[in-house]
Amino acid sequence: MLATGLRVGDACALGYDPIVRDRDDNPYVRYWNHKMRREAYVPISAATLDKIREQQARVREQYPAETAAYLSKPAPRALPVDGLRLVPANMLNPHGLLPFRRSTYNLQLQAWVAQCGITDEAGRPAHITAHQWRHTFATTLVNRGVRLEVVKQLLDHASLEMASHYARLLDTTIRAEWDAARDNDDDLQHLLPADVAWANRSRTALPNGHCGLPRQQTCDHSNKCLTCPVFITTSEDLPAHEAHRHRTLTLIAQLEARGQTKLADQNRLVLEQLDTRIAQIKQAIAMGTVNRDAS
Repeated sequence: MLATGLRVGDACALGYDPIVRDRDDNPYVRYWNHKMRREAYVPISAATLDKIREQQARVREQYPAETAAYLSKPAPRALPVDGLRLVPANMLNPHGLLPFRRSTYNLQLQAWVAQCGITDEAGRPAHITAHQWRHTFATTLVNRGVRLEVVKQLLDHASLEMASHYARLLDTTIRAEWDAARDNDDDLQHLLPADVAWANRSRTALPNGHCGLPRQQTCDHSNKCLTCPVFITTSEDLPAHEAHRHRTLTLIAQLEARGQTKLADQNRLVLEQLDTRIAQIKQAIAMGTVNRDAS
């Protein structure tokens, strides 16, 4: 089931020799899709083919006469199977014609899980069902880049909508982008809720507040006026620049304390621009040119 995506009922009902090959001699499992009431095929690997051959050997040893009679019939044989099974029922089945029962499989699966002591992350006994093998088969294909149209064919679904369910179930691309979007949220866990909200909101000090651009986004316009050649500033703007410098220093210290070095470095650039602007204004004041632009 892990290797083919078959439902437990379809896997249990396989005939003794379900293998067919294409024109390039690649192996497939031929089975009867009970849900859709039609014949279906799924490619298999060499390793899976070896496992099937091993199981055939066990059946041949247990039912030699029935195996010989089965193989004497021309292939491919009719589906659904009426004859020797690849996995025969282990009780009340003298000729190997009855399939292994789904209920027996499920009981043995639960007993095996309990015997192995398999638990979930909370320590509770794990709840594992046969259908999860089919889910694993499908989601593995999706996350390895197999197109949904191909997954639909492999699972023998009636519609693409059913196949898309597996794409939503375990899409590692979505998870990867979500992880990237979180940035360094883990380093905010020690903060109070209000502090977390502030840290998520603030990235750069501005003359009259802070920039609200999300932390995950970059911007090359942070206080760009400070370096703009047509930005006019005079001695009257000195208090505002000094207050801005104080807020920037405070913000840098807070960002460094939280380990947000990237944002701290961005604000250091602002600090350098402010220091240059403040020095120009103070120089103009010292020279007595307080009415001249310092830019």
